Amino acid sequence: MHHTLDVISTNRVMYGSDWPVCLLSASYDEVYQLLKEILPIGVRSEEEARIIAINAAQLYRLERHCQNQKFDFYGERHPS
Repeated sequence: MHHTLDVISTNRVMYGSDWPVCLLSASYDEVYQLLKEILPIGVRSEEEARIIAINAAQLYRLERHCQNQKFDFYGERHPS
């Protein structure tokens, strides 16, 4: 992960999983914690948000579908 982020930056990396197959081995929270553990120390919260959500939303052009919704970077919906 360190090398990948050094070479291509957090602007071009996004999280992916084998959902829902991963649930056979671990809970969603455990899978998420594994991701957090492999992120290099010093990754800023903005960079983490890009890896976990923002880059995928931009790639799949989902920003406009979500613009009226209030979501944090971890998928939690908040009232407007």
